[in-house]
Amino acid sequence: MNISGTTKFMESRQDKILSLFLYYQMIEMALFTKLAFPEALKEVQGFNLEKLNKKLNSKTLGSMKEWYLKKYPKDKYNLDSILTTVISERNTFMHGLWMFLSLVKNEERDSLGDKILDQFLKNSCSLLDTLNKIKELSTK
Repeated sequence: MNISGTTKFMESRQDKILSLFLYYQMIEMALFTKLAFPEALKEVQGFNLEKLNKKLNSKTLGSMKEWYLKKYPKDKYNLDSILTTVISERNTFMHGLWMFLSLVKNEERDSLGDKILDQFLKNSCSLLDTLNKIKELSTK
């Protein structure tokens, strides 16, 4: 396990890593505001900020996929596959990427890590672009 090599890799790609983290947050928020927020507001009587905050924090990307499939059981916008992919990639990014990269050979870390980050960015950008284009899901 090469902790220092992986740390250097992550530090040198901090712009990509931050972008990826922000994309995942934007995807969660886009899905939440378009699918679950109106219902969450109805459930919180008297606009209690503490209860509303708990509702907001309980809406993960996985639960947003469930909300989407509940609202569109026949996958009207063909999002099921890309949602599944992005959810899996997000979980890998958040919980396993650092460890995985610390276990690969030093000479393979940079190229393999860049391929993984680039693929994760590509898929998250694609999903976010698609969400923004779907007018019916728009909150406007």
